Amino acid sequence: MLRLGLGGGAGFHDVGSPFDHRAAAMLYVPELLGSHAQRDRTPNHADWFDEAWAEAAGLIDAAEGRTLFLCTSIRNAREFAALARDRLDWPVLLQGELPKAKLLAEFAQDQHAIAFGTMGLWQGVDVAGPSLSCVIIDKLPFPRPDDPLWQARSDAARRRLLMAGAPESDAGYRAFLEVQVPRAASLLAQGAGRLIRRAGDRGLVAVLDPRLAEKAYRRQILDELPPCVAPEPDPTRSTTCVRPSRDRSQRCRSTVLACPPHARSAHTGPAWPGPGTTTRDSPG
Repeated sequence: MLRLGLGGGAGFHDVGSPFDHRAAAMLYVPELLGSHAQRDRTPNHADWFDEAWAEAAGLIDAAEGRTLFLCTSIRNAREFAALARDRLDWPVLLQGELPKAKLLAEFAQDQHAIAFGTMGLWQGVDVAGPSLSCVIIDKLPFPRPDDPLWQARSDAARRRLLMAGAPESDAGYRAFLEVQVPRAASLLAQGAGRLIRRAGDRGLVAVLDPRLAEKAYRRQILDELPPCVAPEPDPTRSTTCVRPSRDRSQRCRSTVLACPPHARSAHTGPAWPGPGTTTRDSPG
């Protein structure tokens, strides 16, 4: 409310969602860069792209296409799309190669297509039914470091915190939590919300960013997402995340079976959160 300039006395009413996300969707954060130190497990690591692609390719094949792949940069969208065209057997649609309306129309009509795009597809995409069973998000959508608007907002928050007596060493991180994390949480919720558009929709949201499972600020982001089920690893179950029915007449009804055995829940459960949950992490 304060971010909207409404003040502490304003009232609001949360009407909730008409969809049962816990019954319809899973949120999956794969264990990427697991062989590296925790502080290095971010999308800035040189190995992240290859590991992220390997994970994404498995999910796309398991879903038999039917994936909306949302990226935080046009470069990532183009590179992931190029790999999909080269290595996968499903039709690929890339934002910028077609007008948005035509791209979405083709994606909705082809029940095995993969659509790659940037912020233009994070909002305003309403593809219900058999054509969309998996939403993959490459990174947490933090503002670019050189974005003048968000930098100015962060600087203003930092100055206010310093004037209120916050230590110099703490003010920058607290400004990050106050300004950039809520913005990323809001955009991530918008992207994840592309999955469930009708009561009968089912599927998986995968976020290929280890920070959503490891950073101390992850709870602030997760609280903004629809209440999806967060799977726990189970090595006795199938490693298929999203598998369509073998009955072609029921092909549109994807069943989320299990996460890969190495997957880690980003929500709650005895196996997760893991290391780093009691210490304050840097924005990384």
